[in-house]
Parts: sequence; C-alpha cells; structure tokens
Amino acid sequence: MEQIHRINRRRAGKLEFWIKSQTGKLFFKGTSEAHNITEDTPVLVGWCCQDETEIWSEEETAPPCAVCPRNGFELSLLNQRLVRIWRLLDLTGRDRFMDEGVLREEAIDCALERYRINTSETYERLLFLEVEMMEHRRKNKPKPSKSTKGKKK
Repeated sequence: MEQIHRINRRRAGKLEFWIKSQTGKLFFKGTSEAHNITEDTPVLVGWCCQDETEIWSEEETAPPCAVCPRNGFELSLLNQRLVRIWRLLDLTGRDRFMDEGVLREEAIDCALERYRINTSETYERLLFLEVEMMEHRRKNKPKPSKSTKGKKK
C-alpha cells in the first residue's frame, strides 16, 4: 500500500493539489482585507469560485481570486472523471456498519470498467484519492462526548 501511495504522489500532482484544497491543507497566497483573508487562512470548500457550492454568488463582494491559489487551476479531464467516480463510489461503493468501510474492490473495478478507464494508473490514482480523503475524514471525525460515551439507550 505504501508503494502505491508513493507512486501516486509522483504522478498525481494536480490531483494532490485538489485534495489539499478539499481538506483544508491549501492556504491563500496573499492578504485580502475585503474578505478578511490572510496568508495563513486555509482555502475552505466553498471559498473558491470554482467550487460547486461557492459562497461569493450570495455576497456583494467579488471572489478573492487575486489571492486564491486555485486561480487558474484546472484538473485534467482524467482527474475530473476520477473525482466524479470517487464521489459516486463514496456513496455507493462502501460497506457501512459501525464505521465507514473502505471502497469495495469490485465497486472500484466496476466503475472504472463502466467509464472504460480501467488501467493500473487510474486504479492507483483512485486509490490515492481514497486514502487521502479517508485519512482526512478519520482525523476530523468528531469524538464521542464524555456524556454519551458508554451509555446504553
């Protein structure tokens, strides 16, 4: 698994950049007083006008494109497709019991076959995307509160 992770880090530069933008690991590259943004402010999902759920269309202020690291950034068509496939598999390709399970192998294989992109490289990129996004979710999963821990219903 570590070897796949290493291979994909070399090949998936733009995909890794996109993952950082989705997990709070990407920071604005300047200051914008109008937006209350400094260089150490993380780019949150929705803060970039490229996001599906961007917040600036409802505001009177234009998006902070001058300081946004995603300004001019675009995923390749293959990576766009892999992100779409991962989002679909995230909903339909897991066994969910007590915790979120990993993507099922047959679900990955079926999805890549469906879109006719079932190669080792696309499989590895999709796996890289899965590992990174799930690692972020697990790190940011809310801890059970002390008042509910161990109580029976």
